[in-house]
Amino acid sequence: MRIAVIGHSGSGKSTLARTLAQREGLPLLHLDQLNFLSGWVQRDRAEALALADAFQDRPGWVIDGNYP
Repeated sequence: MRIAVIGHSGSGKSTLARTLAQREGLPLLHLDQLNFLSGWVQRDRAEALALADAFQDRPGWVIDGNYP
């Protein structure tokens, strides 16, 4: 099962995604973790995309964020 929770900031995406991932036993990825390094420093886009591709290769997951 693959679930993407997309929406505006502060809308409860992370809470819903965390609940779904725990309930279904799936790995969880917050897209902010890909796009930002510590201290909210923006990660290189190519590196972020490569990390996203690697995560999506799994048979099941939950992802949340508001990025295209």
